[in-house]
Formats: sequence, C-alpha cells, structure tokens
Amino acid sequence: MNANDLSDLVRYFGTKAAIAQALNIRPQAVYQWKGKVPPLRALELERLTQGRLVARSRPGLYCYIQPTPSMGQEAAA
Repeated sequence: MNANDLSDLVRYFGTKAAIAQALNIRPQAVYQWKGKVPPLRALELERLTQGRLVARSRPGLYCYIQPTPSMGQEAAA
C-alpha cells in the first residue's frame, strides 16, 4: 500500500478520523489533504505502520534541518 495515497490510508485505517488519531492530529487536517498526503506525514505513517504502508519519494521534496549549536561538535571532540 502507498502511504502517499489517501484512499490506501482509508483502506488501511478505516476512516480519516482513524488516520488523524494515529498521527495525533485533528481530523480536519486529514480532510484538507484532498487526496494527496503531505510527504512528511507519509513518512510518519510508514514508520507508524512498520512499513506496511510505504512512502514514495517525490521529486522536488526538500527538508530543511535547522542547525543547532551542538551539531558538528561530535567531530571536534
């Protein structure tokens, strides 16, 4: 099953409300997806379902990681 496809998620969880509960978000958020699951939510669902739902990579998906003061200090030690 594809974690990026909302219809696959509904088949797996049963309802959009159950998807929201699994993600600990409001059901209204899931209803706003309009068939397309946000990429980071798809990755979260893949992890929550232990790979039974698979997040497909999408071209143009970039994640920004905010550097913290501790980043890179492990190499210096």
